[in-house]
Amino acid sequence: MLVPAVAWAAEEGGEGGGIMNAIAEFFDAGGPFIYVNCITLAWGIAIIIERIIFIFFRYNVNADTFMAQIQKLVMANDIERAI
Repeated sequence: MLVPAVAWAAEEGGEGGGIMNAIAEFFDAGGPFIYVNCITLAWGIAIIIERIIFIFFRYNVNADTFMAQIQKLVMANDIERAI
C-alpha cells in the first residue's frame, strides 16, 4: 500500500523530487493522522521487539533437563508435581 502512495507523491512532486521529497509530500497529504499512525507503528514495533527478547532470552528453558524431570515425576506417579 505504501509503494503506490510514494509513487503518487513522486508524480505530484515534479522533477527531481527524490524519494525523501515523495515521503515528505505523502506525510503532508496524510495530515495529522499519519503522525498518529507512525507513533502507533513505532509503539507496536517496540512491543514486538520487547516480547521477542523476553521470550527467547528470559524464558529460555533447557528442554532436555526439563523433559527428564517431567518423565521422572510421571514415572513416580507424581502427576500433580509434573503438571
